[in-house]
Parts: sequence; C-alpha cells; structure tokens
Amino acid sequence: MTEGTGLIDHHGAIDALESALQRLVDVADRVPPATPIPTCPEWDAAQLWEHLGSVHRWVTAHLRERSIEPISRRSIRIDAPTDDRWSPWLAQGGSDLVSSLRSIGASAPVWTWSGDNTAGWWSRRQLHETVVHTADGALAIGEDFSVDPVVAADGIAELLDNAIVRLGLGATTPPPTDATVHIHATDGPSPTGVELGDHGEFMVELRDGALAWTHGHGKGDLALRGSASELMLVLNRRRRPDDADVEVFGEIGLLADLTAAANA
Repeated sequence: MTEGTGLIDHHGAIDALESALQRLVDVADRVPPATPIPTCPEWDAAQLWEHLGSVHRWVTAHLRERSIEPISRRSIRIDAPTDDRWSPWLAQGGSDLVSSLRSIGASAPVWTWSGDNTAGWWSRRQLHETVVHTADGALAIGEDFSVDPVVAADGIAELLDNAIVRLGLGATTPPPTDATVHIHATDGPSPTGVELGDHGEFMVELRDGALAWTHGHGKGDLALRGSASELMLVLNRRRRPDDADVEVFGEIGLLADLTAAANA
C-alpha cells in the first residue's frame, strides 16, 4: 500500500525542501571537502555534495522541460566548482530546483523512475534525498541530526513507498523471510503543533519476497520504537539501532531484511 503520511502535500514538501536546503548549505560550509563520509563509504564530502547538487540539477531539467522521458544525466551542464567552494553551488542548484517545483502543479506530467510520473513525486523525493544526504555530512563530523517529526515520518513513508517500487524493478534485495515489522514514532507535537497520530505508526508486511505497508498499530515479529528522526536514520542505514535512541523488540535480524529491500 502506498499512503504517505497524509501530512505533507506538494506545497508543504517544497517549503520543507527549502528549509532543508538552507541546512544543507550550512552543513556543507562546515564539512571539509576531503572528509570521509562513513555512511557513504566510497565518498568524501566533495563527492557527496557533487552527487546531490547534480541530482538537483537533473531533476530541475525534467521539471523545466516538462519532460515525460528520462533525460540523460550526461546531457546536464553541472559546472561543479573547481575550488572546493561547494556551498554557493549547492545553494544555486537548490534555488533553481525550488523555483521549478513552485512553477508546476503537483499533478503535472513529468518523468520519474517510480511510475508515478508527476511533479508532486519529485517534490517529495528531493525533500528526503536532501535531508538524508545532509545527515550524511553532519554525521561525518560528529554532529547529531534530527528534523521536524512530520518530515521524518514522511521520510519513512516515502522510503517504504519506494521500496515497493524498487523491489518491483529488481533494484533491491527481496526479503527472504515472511514477517511483520511495527515501526512506532514516539514524538509529541511538531514545532508547528502537528500531531503524528496514526501517521507515526507503520505496519510493514514482508511476504513472498515483496513488501506492503499501512499506517497503524499492531504486533510485529520486529518492533522499532523511537523518535521519527532516529527511526528515519536507522531505516535509511545512516545509524545503527544500538547507536541511536531506538528501542528494538523481537527479531533484530529482520531489520537487515527490511533495510536491504528499502535501500538501493
């Protein structure tokens, strides 16, 4: 099942993306370019920023052209910095992305890799791509990282939504075991006063090599309980449960099955 949290629409995702981009630029200012990125072990910070800024520009090209076919990344002019000043380059690419998203309706046809070929899919995807890679940079220099619980909870929902697509495309590892996982975000109201309610709980079913999920409470073979931010980082394989403020109940080995199915 593909639900989302029901708390963030296209315009809300763009607003959250704009805030996330400001934080990205701040983190990039403070992380030396040669810093190894443990959560992306093949990259240093410069490679991380080049990846993210390039993705922003590639998505912007699809939005500006209203392209319903994939555009080759090689055809996009990146103009990555040669002086290791990544923050201005990230800021410019992010600004262009936000402007392009604001100029187009959520239902406007645009190619995506998910099959949900709408601009609204990209606003959500780029929000969470930016959040997770900003976390990569912050965690690399030993900083804590958290986001608004509404954004984090939607990040969990989006990860599960995309896991279904990735499994269908053969891009991730099918879960080998039939099991149920309960994920419970324990946050109080967000800074804007929004309560997650049922949207902070997820029942995930792994069965016959596939994944399905819905919001709600129930008993799982594995249960994860913690803040939405900590859960989001664990499920994205950015933090280990024993390093995060996350309670784990039941069959911990199922976590590896779930994250392998969800992460490309």
